[in-house]
Amino acid sequence: MQRLALNSLAPVLFALVAAVAQDASGSGTCMGDCDLHPSLLERVTKDVAWLDEAGGITDAMIRNISLVCDAQIKHQCNVKVVRMMIKDGEIYLNSLHPDWRLGPPELIGFLLELYETSKMYRLPDLEFAYNGDDDASSPAFDWIDRSSLRVTFHGGPFPLLSWSKSNKSMAQLVPYSGAFRCTDDSFDNLLARLDEIRRLAWSEKRAVRRGRGESRGPQNTGTRI
Repeated sequence: MQRLALNSLAPVLFALVAAVAQDASGSGTCMGDCDLHPSLLERVTKDVAWLDEAGGITDAMIRNISLVCDAQIKHQCNVKVVRMMIKDGEIYLNSLHPDWRLGPPELIGFLLELYETSKMYRLPDLEFAYNGDDDASSPAFDWIDRSSLRVTFHGGPFPLLSWSKSNKSMAQLVPYSGAFRCTDDSFDNLLARLDEIRRLAWSEKRAVRRGRGESRGPQNTGTRI
């Protein structure tokens, strides 16, 4: 087991993306041997930079996640945002997702990836939150003034992981784990059925218009967009 010495969010994210890359490649190699796109590493470094400027993750940041929400963001705070803690290598959920019990596939997929990562690396003790919603355009977690670390969120910035975000968001981008691991139309399931899908020529497929989220998966083997 490789030890990650820095007590911050960055090594956890680096370990996580390395574990995801390992799983996708099936190579069985660990961080340092995986083929990670340079822009991914740059994104992680950029997203966590404000935490270093703020002096790291503080108890106040974690408490702020649970403050009573302002009316305009009540649906995000304490509903879509799930608090987590890593302690002595174990993963703990400090809140649940009342809208969808344990949350959408994005959250379940992330928990699976994080659990597997904890078995590959000795992760530092850490508290943070995960945003299970697709709200890249939501202003709830946007910076008002990045230089002074002022955000829209009522309690100030806090360590938030999200699979969907804009450049204005304080969140740290993580892999879209749910799309690979959990659903019937996941990427893994699609790869497993490629031979079956290839049997039908593209020209013989029916042209069908589909909405957002319906353009992939086993149900589309006989259709094209």
